[in-house]
Amino acid sequence: MSRFLLLLSPTGRESPRPAEAWWRRLSAYSDWVARGRSAGLIQGGGALAERSARISRAGAATTVVECGRDDPGALASYFVIEAADWPEAVAVATACPAADPGTMALFRVEPGEIGPSPIGP
Repeated sequence: MSRFLLLLSPTGRESPRPAEAWWRRLSAYSDWVARGRSAGLIQGGGALAERSARISRAGAATTVVECGRDDPGALASYFVIEAADWPEAVAVATACPAADPGTMALFRVEPGEIGPSPIGP
């Protein structure tokens, strides 16, 4: 089994939020998480804080760009997934209802394999 990191970030696009449809979508997302945990695929995860930052360096200059959770490209939440291989991890990510258009912000769902640490255990 391999471990994968599944990142969710908002796309900045939203649809109207009728209360009943919003609750259906939230329920579908909660059910997806519960099924993944029950099957041993989702090992952990959670929402990230409202604020994050992107840091980059060019020469002696360091740039810090702060962003909120609703900014396009900002990370909103993560999951640690354990799957047999890359195709299974992609199947888990593909089933995530956070990317479905509808009644909440659309999210980009990005899986990536967690490799061995270059600095030790």
